[in-house]
Amino acid sequence: DVTFKWGATNEILRPVLDNDQRNTGLKFSSNRMAKVIADKSKERDLLRFLVNSYKNPQISMVFGKIFEQYVHKIFKTSNNYEMKIVTMNDTSLANVKNLDSRILSFNNDTKLGKISLPNLEVKIFSSETELVDAKVNELWIPESDKFPAIDSLAVVEGPNNTKDAFLFQVTCNLDHKLKLNALENVCNALKAANVSNIYMVGVMPPDEFEEAKWMNIEDKQGNALKNNSMPAAMYPNQLFMKIKLIN
Repeated sequence: DVTFKWGATNEILRPVLDNDQRNTGLKFSSNRMAKVIADKSKERDLLRFLVNSYKNPQISMVFGKIFEQYVHKIFKTSNNYEMKIVTMNDTSLANVKNLDSRILSFNNDTKLGKISLPNLEVKIFSSETELVDAKVNELWIPESDKFPAIDSLAVVEGPNNTKDAFLFQVTCNLDHKLKLNALENVCNALKAANVSNIYMVGVMPPDEFEEAKWMNIEDKQGNALKNNSMPAAMYPNQLFMKIKLIN
């Protein structure tokens, strides 16, 4: 249960009108407030809130912020996740596992499988230039929630002692757009850190995961790039990961 005081310096939530200016919802009084609440809450309490508020339009913005913070909490601990691959040309299990040893299983007909993440040490960064120091088993989270292109990234051990990177976009939006120039800056820094394979990963709640098909990547003019025009040497694959919302 959360209360708020309109106009108070210590307010947690504030009312907001939807795009039609007809219905009132709630959002956090500041982006920092979601992180403060998540840092002081246990995983089970965050999960309980997410389960009870999922698909509630009045608090969809609050849900989205807490969902992102919850994902970063659970990513610190080793776990397996359901996944869906959407961009690889050769999605046979042999080729998929050759690209990334963390893919545990894969069904070529459904494009569904499971992927594992290890225990990850959190690193906070303010500029993509800091990513050249990225090491295996680290979760890098931008200091600013306005950082372009990604919400976080994980560097993990890949096949044959290589380094792989998963660029995470934590979202409940099926029409999520990514900026090519921002991605290029991140990918170039990771290449300088000797990362071999880079994956763009949409991290979603269950229903959105089932419907997700492709995260649009736009050039500087806002034009959507198609699958076959992606710079394959930078991020050859696009995946989706499902976060279960079960108490």
